[in-house]
Amino acid sequence: MPSDPDATSGTRGDARYVPFHRRVADVDASALAAKRAATLLVNVGLRCDLECAHCHLRCSPERDELMSGEVMDSVVTFAEALQPDLVDVTGGAPELHPHIASFLTRLRGTSLPVRLRSNLTALGGPARELVERLSGLGVGILASVPFDEGDAPGRDPSLLSTCLETLELLTLHGYGSEGGPVLDLAVNVAGPLCETDAGSLERRLRERLEAAGVHFRELLLITDMPLGRFADDVGIDVVRAYTDGLVKLFEPDTLSHLGCRHGIEVAWDGTLWDCDFNLGAGLRPPAGFRTLDDVDVAAIEGRPISFGPHCYACTAGAGSS
Repeated sequence: MPSDPDATSGTRGDARYVPFHRRVADVDASALAAKRAATLLVNVGLRCDLECAHCHLRCSPERDELMSGEVMDSVVTFAEALQPDLVDVTGGAPELHPHIASFLTRLRGTSLPVRLRSNLTALGGPARELVERLSGLGVGILASVPFDEGDAPGRDPSLLSTCLETLELLTLHGYGSEGGPVLDLAVNVAGPLCETDAGSLERRLRERLEAAGVHFRELLLITDMPLGRFADDVGIDVVRAYTDGLVKLFEPDTLSHLGCRHGIEVAWDGTLWDCDFNLGAGLRPPAGFRTLDDVDVAAIEGRPISFGPHCYACTAGAGSS
């Protein structure tokens, strides 16, 4: 059942609340439909070495959802037909999938750009031997780092030191160097992005990392979603209050940049989703776009997008990456 309080009903029982799809329709009805899928997001499973408080998918070491070899075969075929600008592989900690190296090799064999999302702890630990393979394949990395604030709820500042060791390892293998594989960083912020001084945060991270010889291309900020473990921990009343706060920060200019409008996701079981957050909310796309078996690649552009209250996190202030 979705964590989202009105993902299925479309109502909050609050006369002041406007469902997200109606807000979008009032501003720009064309934003209710997807554009070309420039990004193919592939979630290979929910197994993770961490149990982050903000995780919208409730990933943990105990989760056993993993993409099968058969689905991986279908994803490669789908990617070749779709021809996105980027195949973005995520999880969980995707580097813990036992067949991730061969999967990434096959994806790179299509000549499509590929990126792996990593929390850095797994990549610097049990999956350490994967780093050289990733570098050789030219697979980019989007590395999550802890929020650099000691008082941020659910964040462990000591993790940054652990992550730094992995970033130094990546640097040794050419990541962030001129002509080397791309290294980007991502930070989950505990609240709307407009409440975070993004410029100051990026400067502090660059100063700290460059002192260690680590260079990254860009920093992406992601607003915590009122879903998953976050919603479990705080309860429905806090989730609604948090969502109401996001609603007040709705910024129409973000609609043209929403990830769901420019991409599509394949989950570990071969199901399709508008984005990883909809996957966490259990918010399915319309019939005809629900599995790799029933989708018409030509119809992906222009498909209607499924929206829920959590979508307000992507339009709050600066929007969510």
